[in-house]
Amino acid sequence: MRRKFFGKELLWEIPIAVGMAFLGAALASWLALEQPMATGLIAALAYLGPRGSEVLFMRWFAPKLDGQA
Repeated sequence: MRRKFFGKELLWEIPIAVGMAFLGAALASWLALEQPMATGLIAALAYLGPRGSEVLFMRWFAPKLDGQA
């Protein structure tokens, strides 16, 4: 199913992308990344959004967490 580019979904997607950009900026600062890499990290997190970041996190850490239990 296709949707319009400027649809009503954009009202909740923009604040989520902005929030993920703030999280990406904080993470880039914590990792002490320089400007090109920091911008890439921010763009990747804003693109993934909360659900994509959760899936990525769980795929990365699930084997480590299962080994501890």
